[in-house]
Amino acid sequence: MSPSPALSLRGLTKRYDNGFLALDGLDLDVPDGGFFGLLGPNGAGKTTAVRILATLTTPDEGRAVVAGHDVVREAAGCTAGGTIQGGSSIGPGVAWVFLVAA
Repeated sequence: MSPSPALSLRGLTKRYDNGFLALDGLDLDVPDGGFFGLLGPNGAGKTTAVRILATLTTPDEGRAVVAGHDVVREAAGCTAGGTIQGGSSIGPGVAWVFLVAA
């Protein structure tokens, strides 16, 4: 049996009040001790996904689990470990976010 992933996102969806759909059913697993980079155009949902993982915003649908803790129901447990490195632009309209699951 394989260990549970450090980060697990299933069907993660977020629509903002202005109607913008930032995440549309995102599925992602990052293994414990893994490194994962998100790369994409501006407005692709990278920052929204990270804000959900960091418990700074809540998803409209789906589930996000950090180190075995649901980001909505167990937010305090989600902020105890791991690192989310900030992102920056790497070109016109493209940015990155780097996740370390520890």
